[in-house]
Amino acid sequence: MSQSKEQTALKPILERLLGDQRLIIADAGAAYGLPAHLQLLAPVSLLCLFEPHPTRAEELRQLLGVDARVFQTALSRQGGERTLYVTNVPTGSSLLRPGSDAALRLTEQAYFFPVEEQRVHTRRLEDVLDEGGIPRLDFLKADVQGAELEILQGLGASRGRTLLGAELEVGFPGGYIGQPGFGDIDQFLRDLGLELLDVRLARIHRFVSGSYRYLSENVFGVHADSASLSKRVWEADVLYCVKPTTLLESGDALGVRRLAVLYCAYGFYTEAYHLFDQAGQAALFPSGEATRLKDDVIRLHRRARFSVFQSVMWQRLTNPFRRLGVRVRNKLCGPQVGKWQE
Repeated sequence: MSQSKEQTALKPILERLLGDQRLIIADAGAAYGLPAHLQLLAPVSLLCLFEPHPTRAEELRQLLGVDARVFQTALSRQGGERTLYVTNVPTGSSLLRPGSDAALRLTEQAYFFPVEEQRVHTRRLEDVLDEGGIPRLDFLKADVQGAELEILQGLGASRGRTLLGAELEVGFPGGYIGQPGFGDIDQFLRDLGLELLDVRLARIHRFVSGSYRYLSENVFGVHADSASLSKRVWEADVLYCVKPTTLLESGDALGVRRLAVLYCAYGFYTEAYHLFDQAGQAALFPSGEATRLKDDVIRLHRRARFSVFQSVMWQRLTNPFRRLGVRVRNKLCGPQVGKWQE
């Protein structure tokens, strides 16, 4: 995969943070390539992408080149032949049958139906990694329409215990019959020693009269994303990472480095900085190394994410104007009732 100018500029910092090692990242349901936040890590990672569709798998090979391994297979808990439910919109296809009660009541039926059933061969993630000679897995990103827990269960006990993090899509309640809920996935990951870091919610209005916007626009007279109307949660991307104490107490300095870089990919630079600070206090690194690593976290943030418009100075300059805007709004519209989603 050809590297962007940004990736080229950031690669030396990432290499210093990681030391003499690479991250190993798996992406299940990778039809359109890595998400943007994980592309940051591509130059310093072994990428394992899983895409059962032959045409899309070949497109991924052409896109990513020799730095990634593309496996043309679907993943499941036990492997073997399964039914793939190919929905009307391809991004909804799943090993689970679509049409949960919530999907039938709340969503656009044309997204799921008509459904075509295909028989496909699936494999366990552990078996694929074994065959590829890949000894561990640092991070798993899975967006497979309800089958995320199956993929985790197919990872195997040994690799599960050394997993540093996972980004998964979770239904609330989801559109598939028998889809595992947040509680099932949360319990499984907590049993592996991981903790929830973040939740990115996707919310919807009820699908009525051919549109998700009908009630907001035609009944209440506001646009669909108006803060005056709450949307119900439909699904979420959840981020889990191993508890830092696990690595610190075991003296796993290399694991600390990998976890810190994963933190940075998701914008948790403060967590990465604090982790290196704790590792320094625990003497996991030679004298002065922890300080250099913390400096590199700051340097990575400044080059990858910093903007003067987010600086403390800019906030202080613009605060008076924001307060004036609130006073003008209240004067024109009156005081607003507090909102649940604030």
